[in-house]
Amino acid sequence: MTPAQTWVLPDGQSAEPSGPRRTDLLLAWPAEDSAPFDESHVLERWPHATHVRRIASNLFLVYGVDASRQAAPQVDAPGKDPPCHVAEQQVAEARRAANLPRLASALTDLGVLRQRAGDHEGAVKALEEAVKVARQAGDRATESDAFDSLGLAFLRAGQLGCARQLFEHELALARGSGDRLAEKQALGWLAVVLSQLGERTRAVECSEQGLSIARAVGDGQHEAKLLWQLAIDYAELGHSQRALARAEDSVRLLRQMNSPELGILAEHVEKYRQEVARHAPTAGVDVCQPTLPAQPFTGPFTVTAAMVPEPRPATGGPNLFFMALGAVQAAAKYLGSGLQSVPPETYQRRRQTCATCPHFTGLRCRVCGCFLSAKAWLPHESCPLGKWPSQPP
Repeated sequence: MTPAQTWVLPDGQSAEPSGPRRTDLLLAWPAEDSAPFDESHVLERWPHATHVRRIASNLFLVYGVDASRQAAPQVDAPGKDPPCHVAEQQVAEARRAANLPRLASALTDLGVLRQRAGDHEGAVKALEEAVKVARQAGDRATESDAFDSLGLAFLRAGQLGCARQLFEHELALARGSGDRLAEKQALGWLAVVLSQLGERTRAVECSEQGLSIARAVGDGQHEAKLLWQLAIDYAELGHSQRALARAEDSVRLLRQMNSPELGILAEHVEKYRQEVARHAPTAGVDVCQPTLPAQPFTGPFTVTAAMVPEPRPATGGPNLFFMALGAVQAAAKYLGSGLQSVPPETYQRRRQTCATCPHFTGLRCRVCGCFLSAKAWLPHESCPLGKWPSQPP
């Protein structure tokens, strides 16, 4: 009989193995401690994982990893975004012509592209100049767009305090100018920041207001995103039935739009429904009710200059709606160039329509934030203002 294997732990105590040997586990942590890192980053890298468990601030245990599979490759999506040098050329042309509105718009496009390329410092530099130039030109729409893009750059870099201030300012700008499209965009991103900061009730308030505007202007894509964000926050608040209802509404919209995200999100909705049925004390009754403000929030929030620490991890187990976003990102990378595209004539028709739209920068749509060279090729995509529809599969 083979003697039991024992290990000496760091505290001097001994331990023995329990249960069968497992080879489907691994530890994951960021290369740099200061880099933002959460469940979505883990799932983006290991999309086939069955479960992710946080065991320290920046350390995760990943379950269900197949040793025969490598981590998800970095696959470019079909119809790559325009390279930065195209935007740089437009910036140079606008400078030579001393065209301030065009310069502000081109600088915003350049900042967004640099951020997507991972150049945070370059992105912030371009976007801060875009804000300054747009203000000089009196171009409120471009100033709002630049503020929104700058806030998103800080959000993606994990600098939540800066992101919050910028989205609050962008929201005030949008409301002051009566720009409903910019208002709903700012509300949506502000809700994401507040959610990551643990201010779930205020995040819900922002998302609900943005949802009302998205429905009023007929932006189904943004409506679906806001509904999913609400599902995340309601689930964290313990309002399980409302979370489930919002997630189901999001899936219903995505089904109407033939979205490729549908299968993954619908699967997570079903898992959540089963979890609710298993743990709820009484079927159909929420664990607790969120304490929403009696009066709708009109903002702006109180701005604090101090940087905010990492978002607190969710309690009570993983949030299935949040984890679904990581799974969607991972699936998008795997699908990559395998996605179908529309016929060339449809692509050109979409481009011609966008070319006459005041929200089009020449590279990017200010309303949805997408670069047209990528979006116009995809059948499931549609104009957020209803100027061109998605194509049936």
